[in-house]
Amino acid sequence: MKSRNPWVWLQIIASVTFLVAFLFHSLSYFDDFITIDILGATLLFMVFVPWIARYISKIGINGIGSVELRNLKKEIEEKTNSIPGFEKSERAETPLTYEFEEFEYSNVPLALSLLRKEIEVALRNIADEKQLNLTNRSLMAMGRILSEKRLIDPNAYEVLRDIGQILNAAVHGEKLNYSNYTWIFDYGRKILNYLNSLALSLI
Repeated sequence: MKSRNPWVWLQIIASVTFLVAFLFHSLSYFDDFITIDILGATLLFMVFVPWIARYISKIGINGIGSVELRNLKKEIEEKTNSIPGFEKSERAETPLTYEFEEFEYSNVPLALSLLRKEIEVALRNIADEKQLNLTNRSLMAMGRILSEKRLIDPNAYEVLRDIGQILNAAVHGEKLNYSNYTWIFDYGRKILNYLNSLALSLI
């Protein structure tokens, strides 16, 4: 029998711990068990956190802003700086310009959608130079395949996967506080420079 993933055991232990704490706290209000105070509500919420934290990048709070469950920007920055040859592609004598830049400040959702399209084009250019048929493949799938074939650095794929979550949300019209994601353009531009530099080196 296949053993459980260690992460699952940690989830179970954490949930049970918070559940026991919630029940113990609630018993102190036995005469009014239905009433849940702030601490009780927090403990009850924490029972479910281990199971949802992996899939939620942020929780929007109306009128306040957002609570980031993962420091996505810091992760992307660290991974980007770990890509071999990345600095060389950034120092190109003739800086490339991209379609998304026209709407970067005036229409963020549209600019994010265009950024995804341009990243997909760059990935397909690399695949075409190696005669790989990636027709109808998603951005994530193309990045994974090219990484597995060592055509792009694994860290570049990780960055594409992280950025892709936000780009896909924009394309599918999900409601996001787009002002929180304008920094994506800086890393998107850098990744495009890296990918286009790779494509040119394969010609």
